[in-house]
Amino acid sequence: MPGYFVHIASAPDDIRNSDEGLKGLIAPDLWKKSTPTEEEYLEFFKGCKNPPSYNQVLLICSLEHGGTHFGSKPGDTNHADFKKIKTLFLRGQFDNSIFFKGYVHHLRVDHDFYSDESICNGKKFMDDCEKDEKSAVKELHLDWDKTNEALARWYPEVKKIVSTMPSKVQKVIGFAEGDTKYVALEPMHKFVEAMKQPKSLSQLLEG
Repeated sequence: MPGYFVHIASAPDDIRNSDEGLKGLIAPDLWKKSTPTEEEYLEFFKGCKNPPSYNQVLLICSLEHGGTHFGSKPGDTNHADFKKIKTLFLRGQFDNSIFFKGYVHHLRVDHDFYSDESICNGKKFMDDCEKDEKSAVKELHLDWDKTNEALARWYPEVKKIVSTMPSKVQKVIGFAEGDTKYVALEPMHKFVEAMKQPKSLSQLLEG
């Protein structure tokens, strides 16, 4: 899945300019391994005017739909079930808020990024994993540091946004120079520019 820096760089202005929107943008990765306690939930949304309810947060994190990324299984971050998510909105279990718009935007970026082989060479990564999974994963993580470096050049304002993020987010964002192995930078740049264009929640759900 793309890292936090990619998600923030890809966000349109309405999400970037909202505390709740930015929290929605980082929540899928922040909570994918650990459901926040009610105390952690209150701290995370401290000062927010329109946060989701704690029951909605628990539903987001439920393993019944694969956890925070609504994948086929826990840990599947690239195959969100947008029909399932849309059903939850139609039932009124999720609010049509900027938090959830940021949340769905995150899932859309994950899904569409890895669906485009011109951006991320998933086949090469999987082939390398069969030979040496540990080494391939290390290379992919290094790619994220290198893409962060490129994104920081293209969108210097994103670094300022990152500085407002929780420490758990900041400490996993790294930067490195050099050529990427799996991610193609120019196609990624075009992808980020496309994702930055204004879209409604309905459009994000439909793809």
